[in-house]
Amino acid sequence: MIPRFFLLAAGVGSRLRPLTDTCPKALVEIGGRPLLDRWFHRIEAVANGRAEIRINTHHLHEQIVARTNVYQEQSSSSWGVCHEDSLLGTAGTLFRHLDWIDSSTGSIVIYADNFSSIDLGRFWSAHLDRGADMTVALFRASTPESCGIVELSSANIIIDFEEKPTKPKSSLANAGILAFKPGVLRSILNPEDHDMARDVLPRCVGRAVGWHIDGFHYDIGTKRDLNLVRNKVETGEIIP
Repeated sequence: MIPRFFLLAAGVGSRLRPLTDTCPKALVEIGGRPLLDRWFHRIEAVANGRAEIRINTHHLHEQIVARTNVYQEQSSSSWGVCHEDSLLGTAGTLFRHLDWIDSSTGSIVIYADNFSSIDLGRFWSAHLDRGADMTVALFRASTPESCGIVELSSANIIIDFEEKPTKPKSSLANAGILAFKPGVLRSILNPEDHDMARDVLPRCVGRAVGWHIDGFHYDIGTKRDLNLVRNKVETGEIIP
């Protein structure tokens, strides 16, 4: 069973300016390839041309439309671009598309500005095997105070979640890759929700499980983050 995929790519990327004045954050290049290209190939590795994908846009959306047109030419997977004149927030976007994303196949939500080695096939299989309502991909953050930090039980159930804590309890962080059982998003999203991390995930404590990413995962949130990862790729420390 192939899930539906929703890629969140509408952010302005203000902390990456001036680069993002002319380039959407999801199209920032690492190792000569846009971040979004890597998500396209990771999805194709799971779906082999049979994926249903939506991506939201706002800032410089024409560039993302042009890029998804290239993906559409390279694969029989279906891409739908959902433009937002005003930013809805991550939770607001998912609520707007609830009828589509909360489908009988289940779904994976991906923050498209991440650079990750995640195997989406293994992630989805683990989600199905556990029968969890929701599975959150996790990584070890070098700056946990800038991330959503989770605490796990011995059975990998998320028992605490705190967004950008001033005193992090650990370095185990939400990677911005979330899998959902059919019907679950409808049960946890409210019309007034804006941000998934701040408004929604804390309500999922006790019903979500964590899954550790093997390899690397980076949130490309700042120029420092971007330069760090580019250097790791250039020196061969990371093989993307």
